[in-house]
Amino acid sequence: MRLIVIFLLLAGMLFPFHTQGKRKRNAVRANYYYSHYGYADAIPHLEKLIATGNSNLDVHVKLGDCYRLTGNAEKAAKAYARATSMKKCGDITFLNYGLVLMKLRKYEEAEKYFRKYLEKTKKDDRVANLFSSCKSAPGKLNDFPSGITTFASFNTDGNEFAPSLSNGNLIFTSNDLSQSYKEKDRWSGAQFCGIYCVPLTGPGEYGSNVSELFGSASDNYHRNRFKNELHTAAGTFTADGNELYYTVSAYNRKFAARRASLIKDTTVLLKIMIGSGYDEKRKTFSKFRPFRYNSTEYSVAHPSVSPDGNMLVFVSDMPGGSGMRDLYLCKKEGGKWTEPVNAGVIINTGGDECFPWWAGNTTLFFSSDGREGFGGLDIYKTEYRAGSFSIPENMPAPINSPYDDISQAIAINLDSAYISSDRPSLKSGDNIFHYEKREVYLHLNVRDSATQLPIENVSIRLSAAMHKKDTVSATGLMFTRLYPETKYNVHISKDGYRAREFELNTNSTKKADTIYKKIDLVNPEKPHYEIVTPIVMSEPQVIRNKNVMDSPGVQNFTLNEVYEVGDFSYDYNKYELTKAHTKFLDTLVAQLKRNTTMVIEIHAHTDCRGSEASNVKLSTSRALSVVNYLEQHGIQRARVQYKGLGSSMPKVPCPDCSSCTEQQHALNRIFEFKVLHL
Repeated sequence: MRLIVIFLLLAGMLFPFHTQGKRKRNAVRANYYYSHYGYADAIPHLEKLIATGNSNLDVHVKLGDCYRLTGNAEKAAKAYARATSMKKCGDITFLNYGLVLMKLRKYEEAEKYFRKYLEKTKKDDRVANLFSSCKSAPGKLNDFPSGITTFASFNTDGNEFAPSLSNGNLIFTSNDLSQSYKEKDRWSGAQFCGIYCVPLTGPGEYGSNVSELFGSASDNYHRNRFKNELHTAAGTFTADGNELYYTVSAYNRKFAARRASLIKDTTVLLKIMIGSGYDEKRKTFSKFRPFRYNSTEYSVAHPSVSPDGNMLVFVSDMPGGSGMRDLYLCKKEGGKWTEPVNAGVIINTGGDECFPWWAGNTTLFFSSDGREGFGGLDIYKTEYRAGSFSIPENMPAPINSPYDDISQAIAINLDSAYISSDRPSLKSGDNIFHYEKREVYLHLNVRDSATQLPIENVSIRLSAAMHKKDTVSATGLMFTRLYPETKYNVHISKDGYRAREFELNTNSTKKADTIYKKIDLVNPEKPHYEIVTPIVMSEPQVIRNKNVMDSPGVQNFTLNEVYEVGDFSYDYNKYELTKAHTKFLDTLVAQLKRNTTMVIEIHAHTDCRGSEASNVKLSTSRALSVVNYLEQHGIQRARVQYKGLGSSMPKVPCPDCSSCTEQQHALNRIFEFKVLHL
């Protein structure tokens, strides 16, 4: 019994020393990994230090840095919150905490920490811009989005970024698809990056064959010639497809060796390589050469060559820049690139400028975190003319977000883009998204069901997750912008009328599109008169800017004039009549019975899709369906002739058929009639 007591006493005496030993080992390892850019490996040791009672300022600051640099904004915010509450917290921690809070859309809190940073430091234009961003970003985010983003199907839970385009393919970087290296990057804890290619079958549509751009010969070249290079990323082909400019990391494989030095052999440097002689079948290049302005003293990365091959922009932290990383410009003279020139203070800031992309010979997109924007890295557009760049323009949401948004593939007119961002989505890390410009409008017309007159002072309420609008229309009309890809609930009411409620979905709209909606409200106190749907004058080759049901009804017809019947439109590639069509045809029946001697000729149309022969056949069948309906409802066959006009006389001309919206195609699938005899 005494032996047991003595053993327990000894164990109690030794436990503090054992715990102190663990703390010391965790502290040594945490500091080692942190100082060697091993942020992912440092995290568990820093967490253990906090769990065992070591909660000094340095531990919380380093834990916040590690979470921020590995993309975990929520946990970084918690660590920084603890650090900034302690005495003697450094200025840079206030700045980093503000950056993380911006990512989390906590702009008011971020503003407070940027102010604290500015109070402790001299003038800092970058932080002043961030401070201004906290004021302006909420309004930008609440504005109507300029389009929609769709998640690329090949994204993983790793990082997919740096998209670029070449010969109908999307080139991108991933650290979760590589089979080349089994080692992991101690900075992020993920695999090393490789460059991949996926065919594009349409805008934002991808083939199933995702292939690694470097084949075995390329891989062996990098392993044998550049043993310290593990990351291969940010690849951009020249316009002719003959050369690939890409980034590699000069990164020591013995990074985590016990005796690794804290000097050069553990420094992460980036450099540019150029591959040429690409063999599509073997997925390999035959020649490689380093960019002539690579350095062992600083990084050179993220190259982009203009379509005409005369301009090269890249990123570097070489001495003499404006901030952390700047954009540099080279020109092609005599077949060689000139000495790099800093792009200047119009472009470069005290923060990071990175991931440039030449959308044209003069239009450059790039990312920056040193300008007023949404938070994190934002995408900007500039023009290079007469030897200088224009003031960069911040791209709207959803191209930009409070998170890091980087790009290498945006069209000049901003109709389409491939961007990468670490914004919350279906997969973790950086992901690639396709952006499509989309503007949606609603033209609502509220009328009395009996008189077809506008209802004055009608209440209209639109309700969606991101958008709510209540208004009283003095005229019964409302024209407003809507969010794309959104389901709305619409409620319409007026004293004395039965309220109407319905769902409105903007998913099927494309580019700039207007949804036309006519709503009849019923007044149960008023008698219902026989209503004749308006027949309106038809103006071939003229776009209808409003619903034809809004036009005055035609009661007296004119010889040889052409008329439309209400808002009649055939379904795509169909000739059969539906219930929706019959109310318009019944109007025509009523008019023909009132004008007993009138003879008409039915004209049916198609939209521009399909061959000329098939469209003529389809439109003829459509015209005949109307003739048969009229005959079935008491109109003599001799009074009705018909003609199928195919797509030869569109209401909305479509020089490029694919550019027309579904609404415009529908306008071209109408039928009309011409008065042959009165």
